[in-house]
Amino acid sequence: MHTVNGLRLDVECSGDGEPVVLVHGSWSDLRAWDALAFPDTLRVIRYSRRGHSASECPPGQGTIADDVADLAALVQTVGPAHLVGNSLGAEIALRLAVDRPELVRSLALHEPGFWSLAPDDPAVIAMRARLAPAVERLAAGGREAGTRAFADALFGPGAWDGAMPDALKRVMLANAMTFVDEERAPDYGALDTARLPVVPTLLTLGEETDAAFVVVTERLAALLPHAERVTIAGAGHIPHRTHPDVYAELVTRFVTTARARR
Repeated sequence: MHTVNGLRLDVECSGDGEPVVLVHGSWSDLRAWDALAFPDTLRVIRYSRRGHSASECPPGQGTIADDVADLAALVQTVGPAHLVGNSLGAEIALRLAVDRPELVRSLALHEPGFWSLAPDDPAVIAMRARLAPAVERLAAGGREAGTRAFADALFGPGAWDGAMPDALKRVMLANAMTFVDEERAPDYGALDTARLPVVPTLLTLGEETDAAFVVVTERLAALLPHAERVTIAGAGHIPHRTHPDVYAELVTRFVTTARARR
């Protein structure tokens, strides 16, 4: 455990060399990255965000800005870093690059859910409609019902009762209530598009992902014309779990190339 931005956060480090910080998405924790193997020439730092699993959960309604501040404080302990983020973790990483570009060497972002970039798109509207029952059921005290609704909305009908691993179900159930806090945060989905950073950026999509993430990633790619965009064959929203070897190789190549450009 490390004290970061005044909170006790669960942090793990491995390897040596330039720092690479992994930022997980909603319903998860640092174990999301367990299947990834990076070379020892990279210093990989992963952590559980505030309120997730072993990390401290402060009282009251949190904000996404709180998560950004936590990440900034963590990066400051190791120096400017390459940031790898999935879903909401990708949003947090990009927002840090907007606020504190001097802390960011590169960004590898997989499917950030910046719905505000395409609020009127039918695919985004449909996704938001599918996710709403999860928040409602969780807020009413139905942890398993809300988690099931989320899994089926994101991964397809029947996902929860299908082939989803039991270990993933346990982590999602343990962190379910953080999703309500995130969805109700006043700055959820906010992005200052006027101040987007010019840093090496990799935008990745899963070939099998929901159309809403395709739309948002396309909008973001238009705002970041320097970014490299890669579609991961056969993958969806969590390639670090379903295609870990491919994803680790992709991120490692990108980070190594970004490092060589400086």
